[in-house]
Amino acid sequence: QWLSQNSGGDPEKNKSQWQRFTLVSDGGTYVAPVGEMKKLVDSGQASYVYIYQNGHGAGEMAQKAMYCAYEQNKYWGVHDLLMSANGYNLINNTVKNDKAKSQELADFLKPAADSGKLKSCLDSGKYDDRIAADMELAKSLGIGGTPGFFVNNKNFAGAYSFKEMESAVAEALK
Repeated sequence: QWLSQNSGGDPEKNKSQWQRFTLVSDGGTYVAPVGEMKKLVDSGQASYVYIYQNGHGAGEMAQKAMYCAYEQNKYWGVHDLLMSANGYNLINNTVKNDKAKSQELADFLKPAADSGKLKSCLDSGKYDDRIAADMELAKSLGIGGTPGFFVNNKNFAGAYSFKEMESAVAEALK
């Protein structure tokens, strides 16, 4: 997930994983797909659908927070915080899908959304069935982990640079 933030996530984490994930802004060649996809959505050229798939085990509470934020029309702000280095650390090293830590998650997301509403939504369990349905849908589409992208029916399973998707995107926009 750290690769998919609009700004490209945590540059140090990107560099430490594999050289190919060093962002263009950091002197590399990697272009994070989500930011580029968001530009297409904002310009009315594409739609963005987010389906949760449990790629590393600790993202369920974060995904629920994004669904809760969407209710407040605050999805992207919450998304960006969760995909930051601090968000990654909070999700994976502190919250770890522990429902008792919903307040810590909501407090972290306060700059982007109403933390009281987030906590209430997280504690309600209202998205438990949605998470299960997302995982079944992902499985039926052949998505086995995160990240994964589709451009129409072309599956980009894994951490692709937007540059590797660009020809499929251009073809889809014709």
